[in-house]
Amino acid sequence: MAVVHKKVVNHIVNGGVIASAVHTDQLVTAGVSNWAGYALAAALFLLRSCPVHHRYQRHGVGHYEAPRKKDFVADVEHERSLLAFMNSVGFRDGVAPHQDLSVDGLFFDPVHAKKLNSILEVIVEA
Repeated sequence: MAVVHKKVVNHIVNGGVIASAVHTDQLVTAGVSNWAGYALAAALFLLRSCPVHHRYQRHGVGHYEAPRKKDFVADVEHERSLLAFMNSVGFRDGVAPHQDLSVDGLFFDPVHAKKLNSILEVIVEA
């Protein structure tokens, strides 16, 4: 985020608190970091599934192996169970440190479940 550090500080509420000074080659922003991770995983799945790009895999490793969606993006139930497990062993949401299933202060149901489902829909439609 160092690329846009001054803009975040000057134009975002609490920007001075949330702006990162870590340099990066690429900047990916999202309202919730998990959502960016889901989207990047989905994009990698789509890229790996693209027939045009099969030749690069064949050239690089000698064969093409069709990707499995579950190897890239977890379904909603898996994410829910992972969050529930983390909660059960004492991990808490750093924004809203209550015992409910939440990420960045937003409840898993319906907020995160809905976002993950919308990303998974893109994969199914492709």
